[in-house]
Amino acid sequence: MDAALVRADEQVLGTGLSPVRWGELVCEFAAHRPVCTLTGFPNGMHREGPTPRGVDESKTVDGRIKPGSGERSKLYMLELDDAPPDSLEFWRGVSGAAVFCNDMVVGLTYSAADRRDQKILLAVPSVRLLAARGFARAVAQASGMPPQIRPADLDSLFVDLADPQMSSSHLLDPRSRVVPLRGKAGALEDLRDWCTTTRLTDVALVTGTGGVGKTRLAAEPAALLAEQGAQGDESWIHGTLADRPRAGSTGYEALGRSRHPLLVVVDYAESRGAARRACGGTSKSSQRGRVAAGMVLSAPAVELVQPWTLLRIPLLDGAADLVLRSATDSVGCWWILIDMRIDFDPAAMDSSAFYKLLTAVVVPRPIAWVSTMSAPPLLTANLAPHSFFTVACTAPPIVQFTSVGRKDTLNNVEATGEFVVNFVSEPLFEQVNATATNFPPGVGEFEAVGIEQEPSLLVKPPRVAASPVALECRLHSTLCLGNSTVVFGEVVHAVVNEDVLVDGHPEMRALRPLSRLGKDEWGTTGEIRDLARIRYEDWKA
Repeated sequence: MDAALVRADEQVLGTGLSPVRWGELVCEFAAHRPVCTLTGFPNGMHREGPTPRGVDESKTVDGRIKPGSGERSKLYMLELDDAPPDSLEFWRGVSGAAVFCNDMVVGLTYSAADRRDQKILLAVPSVRLLAARGFARAVAQASGMPPQIRPADLDSLFVDLADPQMSSSHLLDPRSRVVPLRGKAGALEDLRDWCTTTRLTDVALVTGTGGVGKTRLAAEPAALLAEQGAQGDESWIHGTLADRPRAGSTGYEALGRSRHPLLVVVDYAESRGAARRACGGTSKSSQRGRVAAGMVLSAPAVELVQPWTLLRIPLLDGAADLVLRSATDSVGCWWILIDMRIDFDPAAMDSSAFYKLLTAVVVPRPIAWVSTMSAPPLLTANLAPHSFFTVACTAPPIVQFTSVGRKDTLNNVEATGEFVVNFVSEPLFEQVNATATNFPPGVGEFEAVGIEQEPSLLVKPPRVAASPVALECRLHSTLCLGNSTVVFGEVVHAVVNEDVLVDGHPEMRALRPLSRLGKDEWGTTGEIRDLARIRYEDWKA
């Protein structure tokens, strides 16, 4: 038997175009058999040259697959709902037609004319087609992704959230499998291992905030396991469980009757109690010796703990995973966190490691570019940036900066009692960074870096001439905290460039302040938004 594949035009390929969905009837419910439909062309064999004549005269036939026929004879037996005509042209016309069940191709009709006396159509199951040499490869080349077998008769239990999409770019559709999944290789490998593990764990909890790729990640293990089936091993099927089975379905109990390993996914599990309970009722060893596994996708993992009354206990085999055991139903769960909150204990960490964490999250930090004079006889003008800087008091005006460790700036302030805080604007970016160099004592940064200075009005340390703002300070006090010293200085004079003032007030867009972020990162002002504080009287109104 031959089968033709039609490939979409890559030049017009866009978002939302789904590839052919391949299905199989995986459950044995004699009392509930889904309707299958095929469309044939009775006049399709009449041709004059290369152009077919009469192929638009189609015939649609409905029927139901006889239970167990595909498993025993490797061919589906489609029992027709209505008595078909006896004409040979009709039976020839439906040979080779695709058999659809719930919009999935479950097979192709085979030698229809030979069975017309029995009013039965034979169909080659899709799973056999995809196992044929070269067929699955041709499908993958045409669609951009390996074919996956879906449970057609369980479709009423699933939604299509995890279906991959054909798209020329993942920017058009984030579920596109044309573009490989990146950045979560470790989690993907863990999930695939979990699917095939012999541990008695039924449910994997994949938790993470919105937009981190949980839905896409859930589809990937099933795709990999489906490829594994194409290589001769047993194929897995998967689906994203609906919160409620659609009308006319067999209900969630059908999940335990699959002839294939089945991966059940529950998305937004924190708000889907019925689907979550159905997923929790799956078992690693079903009644037919097949695997039925559940994967739960949730944002805050803690919301799942209360409904399931789950208690965390370590795995007995010493793995790094967690098994969650329910006090009521003994459901075993395996937990994988995707981009979730992680706890950091300062007491258990090296101080330098926690320092890097603090400076990465306490952002943006304004920069005090502090100029000082060393004590006589050297009288060296020093200049260094300090990003632990803020206002400490407004009346009297006091600013503060922190020296982590003992540095020249701290020594000079304690020796002379004076310093200047120079404002750091974007044009001074390279210069302020250069003054953070660990020059040896006695080397002045003004001279070493080539920064022009100007005299201050009330204190001896000079100001940076190119800085638009300078605060001249006298030492108020210091406070030692662990490895750091907080320096408080009373502002005795301030000077501001006229070109950054608007109506007598410094204008942020003209100041263009620089700030420090984490690691070697610096920040600029970016978007500035004006929003007045709400008065309580207006709030009540």
